[in-house]
Amino acid sequence: MDEQIIDRICTAFANAAAITGISGIGYRAYQEADLNVICLHEAVTEWVGGADDGAHLVQGFAADLGPMVELFDEPPEIHLDATLPFHEQAVYDSPAVSFEGVIDGQAWGIWIYTAPPADAEPGIATNGIQFWSKR
Repeated sequence: MDEQIIDRICTAFANAAAITGISGIGYRAYQEADLNVICLHEAVTEWVGGADDGAHLVQGFAADLGPMVELFDEPPEIHLDATLPFHEQAVYDSPAVSFEGVIDGQAWGIWIYTAPPADAEPGIATNGIQFWSKR
């Protein structure tokens, strides 16, 4: 998979979710037949300190999807799936918006989920004042 395209997709998602802010981005990427697939979600945040020490948080986000559409060579197919989609590498328990089309001559499917998968580990930590990466 083209890491530069994955970086562009993640940057576009961060810009799209900048309406409300997003603490961090998690993703799973894999090849499915002739399609490069990336499943994006908000990163899980772990609370550090106090009575809630170790709690996992997901704040939610709002997104302007324009930056996602602009990634594609031609306007992509766009779908909303309010069922519980299953992808080869992850089960997500939330609705998703998907984009399918061509980016730099390569077939891509991008799914943006409203919540991370159940097995997602925290990628961000916070004490309520600042955030930092756990990786």
